[in-house]
Amino acid sequence: DRPFFVQYADWIWRAVHGDLGRSMQSSEPVTALIGARLPNTAFLVAFALLIVLVVGLLLGVLAGRKDSSALARTIGVLTTAGSATPPFVASMVLIAVFGVQLGWFPTFGAGDDFLEKVHHMFLPATALAIAYTAVIARVTRGAVAVESKREFVEVAIARGLPEWWTLRRHTLRNSWGPIITMVALVFMVLCVVAVYVERAFQLNGVGQLLVDSVAHRDFPVVQAIVLMYVIVFMVANLLVDVIQVLIDPRLRAGKAAR
Repeated sequence: DRPFFVQYADWIWRAVHGDLGRSMQSSEPVTALIGARLPNTAFLVAFALLIVLVVGLLLGVLAGRKDSSALARTIGVLTTAGSATPPFVASMVLIAVFGVQLGWFPTFGAGDDFLEKVHHMFLPATALAIAYTAVIARVTRGAVAVESKREFVEVAIARGLPEWWTLRRHTLRNSWGPIITMVALVFMVLCVVAVYVERAFQLNGVGQLLVDSVAHRDFPVVQAIVLMYVIVFMVANLLVDVIQVLIDPRLRAGKAAR
């Protein structure tokens, strides 16, 4: 019986103080519902991001080196296939092969202690990471290939400096800008796309809660989860901007010149 903007202002005021309302379906506090499922989603996204960084950066660096044409073509084929594999398709394949046929990993649940979580989450994290590992590998490959052709890199190689030293000190150091930007974008996409993997593996995470809440029109829960995603995205973008300035002296010099 109150105007929309008044109700919205009241909701924002309560949200700032940690009160996101109660679920229309279960009458539980929304913060309790999200808090019970947030650890599973956070562990899944962190595990998947770790796989993306380790495998994606390694493949991108190997493919971007000057003397790796055959290897670059092989990695290019793998990343093309990986980027064309949606997470829900990867989930079904991994469940069928490694869960059902081989029985190496469980196909549902998130586990209890840390080691059990790693065992339960390995297949979901891999399914979530496959496509975005390919994205990071491609961006890294492009950045490394461009920086490898810079004059200062060629001068360092001509002086007889070891390849690994030149790669670490010059090539990678100047390639971090676009890579870090893409890592932030991948992190935000992982947070959203995790819903498909959570449903496939029955992980009982925030994404699954969001889908169930939308199906039951549980608006307070949907609002709270969307708000949480927005805050995460804002913080991620802010961190990227700060890190870019810290790692790239050219940005600091440009700001100082202005």
